[in-house]
Amino acid sequence: MTLLSSLLLIVSPCVAVMQAPEEGPALIQIGHWVEFRGEFEGDLFVAERATIEEVDNDEELIGTVDPKLVDGDRFYLFGQEVHTSSKTEWEDVHPERLAGARIQLEGKYRGPRNFAARKISARGPGRERITGRVDSIELVEGGYHMRVMNFTIFVPHDVNFELDGPLATLGLSPVRYVPRLNDDREFDEDDIFGEGYELIDGLWITGQLENKETYEDDFNINGTKDSNRFDIDFGARIRLSWLGTEGFTALGEVRFTQRFRYDTDDKDSDSRDVGIGEFYGLWNDVGRPGIDVMVGRQDFDDEREWIYDQNLDGVRVFIDRPSWDLEVAAATLLADGSDRDRDSTNTIAYLSNGDNDKHLAAWLFYRHVSGGGAETFYDPTRFVRDEDVVNAGVRAYGEWFEDHASWLDIATVQGTRDETGPGSASETALHGWAFDIGTTWEPDFLDPFAFTLGYAWGSGDDDPGGKSDKTFRQTGFQDNNGKFAGVTSFRYYGELLDPELANLGIITAGVGARIADKTSLDVVAHMYRQVEPLDRLIDTNLRRRPDGLRRDIGWELDLILGSRRWDNWDLEIVAAYFDSGDAFSSGDDAFLGEFQLRYRF
Repeated sequence: MTLLSSLLLIVSPCVAVMQAPEEGPALIQIGHWVEFRGEFEGDLFVAERATIEEVDNDEELIGTVDPKLVDGDRFYLFGQEVHTSSKTEWEDVHPERLAGARIQLEGKYRGPRNFAARKISARGPGRERITGRVDSIELVEGGYHMRVMNFTIFVPHDVNFELDGPLATLGLSPVRYVPRLNDDREFDEDDIFGEGYELIDGLWITGQLENKETYEDDFNINGTKDSNRFDIDFGARIRLSWLGTEGFTALGEVRFTQRFRYDTDDKDSDSRDVGIGEFYGLWNDVGRPGIDVMVGRQDFDDEREWIYDQNLDGVRVFIDRPSWDLEVAAATLLADGSDRDRDSTNTIAYLSNGDNDKHLAAWLFYRHVSGGGAETFYDPTRFVRDEDVVNAGVRAYGEWFEDHASWLDIATVQGTRDETGPGSASETALHGWAFDIGTTWEPDFLDPFAFTLGYAWGSGDDDPGGKSDKTFRQTGFQDNNGKFAGVTSFRYYGELLDPELANLGIITAGVGARIADKTSLDVVAHMYRQVEPLDRLIDTNLRRRPDGLRRDIGWELDLILGSRRWDNWDLEIVAAYFDSGDAFSSGDDAFLGEFQLRYRF
């Protein structure tokens, strides 16, 4: 029995459990619309007064905007990320003077990372307020814990609930559509959709349309032979989301892609594909509040996409606590992947402090591949028969120093790889490690400029083909995609070279600026050097190998322009230049140009 099937047997009974009615004060029920007044004590909101109101269409917050976390069309109130748009109404408060302002916020809660602001008004001194639907009630020592949006509210026993009218007329609010996983636990901006349309009560449709054009010039870095490629890609993604049942969400996505390719090395071609994206059921608060279970095809994504950015099929359990969060999962890939991916089972654990401002985490990714058949990295005549690999690491990112957004990732890879080929079968022990450290400095006195400096290093092996392989390898599901200080993310190891962090040292330096409303320009330079001279690079866009004698791979310069100044539209333009180093004898340079336009609905 595999780890995946074992976990399915364990989790399935839990999924079937129906949440028992919870105790609460005599008047209050799950679904009541309540205004709580009080103050925060740490992450807990302590209510001093509570009023049951008539059900409203908009949630409401009253408090002081975090002065350090105002960024264009986004700001934070009580730790909640708030998004404004051209439709937001402003009353006696200016968008440019939000930092430190006390405001009344009205709008729609769409998840911990997205409160869509409909109206923002100036407010005078007073108690903080949270108004919205009560989603859960739990009896605790001294009172009750009630869940409203993403807030846990402690209501002492001596707080009486006032009524804003006859109780029978106030009614109960139905479950709201909140794409919880999309907003809270996913970080990939490719997975941000529009507000969508409600087809019937509880059933929503959202989507994306995308046009992407990519030009590659001399990726073979051979000055004597032209090697140019031009791709035109059209894509569409349609999602249906269901939240018509208390504590249960379902999501299904269909993807369509069409590619036209013009290639000097090969004949021109066109291809199309229809596939399944995310397709899952999510049970919230299974057994007790803060334990969620997801079953199906789901997006595994971390903030820097250094560990993974991949749709996998399996079971994932989320445990959210005030001071820590834990994800555990067992997953594989049933379709749309390589033979190696489909022949693998993956066990994943991610433990963090649950704080995106000062994030600390430890993680583990265990992968078992049986009969994958992939050729080995060092010898194309030999093939991997079985593989057991453990990637594990610790990380920290966030604003640990004033005016700095910093990151540190440290990871190790351990395991064994069984190979077959000419001669006898053999087993190779895997031992490697890597780190990635850097910071983006964004001082107020240099606004709108930001400066980034980083260094990443992944170990190599000085005895290729031996009994032990010391080359660090990432999980195989990584994307190495993130932001510095701009509005759009990009390949932070180089848009053109885009290597895996394996047997490589990478120095990165960049400068960026917000050049207009919701528009940024990043200029980023990279220098590459192999740790051990080797005649190939791992998982890179280049179509030529180094000579294996010298370590200098070369340098790259990237320009990334991103804009989100129009509602529901994303624009990204990339230009990249690569100058080959001494490891490529008589090497040429290469160029990449990319244009991407996306519409979300």
